[in-house]
Amino acid sequence: MLRISFTGVGIQGGCPAEKDNAGCYYPRALDYVLCPAERIDSPKEFCDCSFTWLTKTGTSGQSTGKSVPVFPTEPQVLYPRQMFSVTNAAAIPCKQVVGAYKVEFEREQ
Repeated sequence: MLRISFTGVGIQGGCPAEKDNAGCYYPRALDYVLCPAERIDSPKEFCDCSFTWLTKTGTSGQSTGKSVPVFPTEPQVLYPRQMFSVTNAAAIPCKQVVGAYKVEFEREQ
């Protein structure tokens, strides 16, 4: 189960995490498909993002629903590098999204 919602806050910016982004998972029928990352040159609008998930194995997570400023700190947990998958991502506990943004694509069919 995955619930996600977001509200634009009217502030534009960029995201340093884009440099090592493997892509995004999108739901398709009863599964998820990984779409490779796309270069986005247009401005991005930051948003307050709220999400909750629960997997069949019992791992879960949720966000507080607000983007917050963050300051560099020493890592508290180092996770081993694993294959990028919905299951592996869902196994990492998450209590807060520190920053999220939305991008609207206009695609020619």
